Amino acid sequence: MEKKIVLGSLFGDEGKGTVVQWLCKKAIADNKKCIVVRFCGGPQAGHTVTHNGITHEFSSFGSGTLLGVPTYITEDVLVDPICLCKEWDVLLNKGIEPEFHISTLCRIITPYDVIHAREDKKTLQDGTTGHGVYAAVIRNEDFPTYFYDGNPEDMLKNSREYYGLEKDEELEELFISCYNRIKDFYYTKVFPSDVLIYEGTQGLLLDAERGFYPNVTATEVGLNTLDEETLKDAEVYFVTRTYLTRHGNGYNPEHFNCFNREESNKTNEFQGEFKVGAMEFSLLDQAFERHCIDNYVARYDIKPKLVITHLDLPKDKPYYYYEKDRLRCLLKYDKDYIISLFVKNIPIYLNQIFYSDNNLSDIKEW
Repeated sequence: MEKKIVLGSLFGDEGKGTVVQWLCKKAIADNKKCIVVRFCGGPQAGHTVTHNGITHEFSSFGSGTLLGVPTYITEDVLVDPICLCKEWDVLLNKGIEPEFHISTLCRIITPYDVIHAREDKKTLQDGTTGHGVYAAVIRNEDFPTYFYDGNPEDMLKNSREYYGLEKDEELEELFISCYNRIKDFYYTKVFPSDVLIYEGTQGLLLDAERGFYPNVTATEVGLNTLDEETLKDAEVYFVTRTYLTRHGNGYNPEHFNCFNREESNKTNEFQGEFKVGAMEFSLLDQAFERHCIDNYVARYDIKPKLVITHLDLPKDKPYYYYEKDRLRCLLKYDKDYIISLFVKNIPIYLNQIFYSDNNLSDIKEW
């Protein structure tokens, strides 16, 4: 069985969904059955992909869904039944019937987790997508709500009382309806597949333990979330844009007017501004070192690969980047030179290097 792991290299928004869909297409072209495995995070993901004229931003489902590839949601993922069902209905309205299965050990996000996250000053200061993931992680340590519990009324009661919130009849009715709708989509770790494609949700520098605390996600998002069997001989695709992105509070990339492209990831009231700026190669180096990627390569014989997205951006504008903490500008477009900058600034040997011009272009090997 082939194992392919897709991870964001920095602060998220790198193009992970596009890479997952590309890997699904390759497997299908080779007549192999593939499955996308959501193995970390929760519904705060926002992976936008396009296929056959249909564009969708995936939050709870895998990014191979438009191709008919099923999604497995592992026990390390937090599931919000309301978010999942809303996205399910959006897909159905686009003519897509998703196939998915959920681990019975998944922790559940309730509406009261979401309400608390959107009102808590510390959570807002540290940064939040407004999906209640951090709140649910903390609350589940004291009053866990697992998918297998089967009693949504108790889930709501425990969560409501944990925060000391008033009962919201409308939200509770919606939650119960959504939970009952998905409760039979469980699985018991059976993967009838030739290719497993593990889809990471956020970037390495947002990892709860290895990111820039406190502006991190509530969960681990790197290779540290996966077991030895999964890691051994796996192909790992580290994804990065040609420029730096940051959504939410925390590290601010240097801004430049040349980055005026249309972004699918917009400013919202909880995360705040979506920021873009010059690529800082020292951050790539930090991300790989903080996650001890070289140790994983040696111990599990993983095959590290780099995918650089959005190579079309420098074609019409000057390309700015930091090298050894010094700002540089590339006035003449040189694809090979830009790719070589990434390769020489990553502190491990890369098995392969890929690139794409934009979200709609093919991914090619360099």
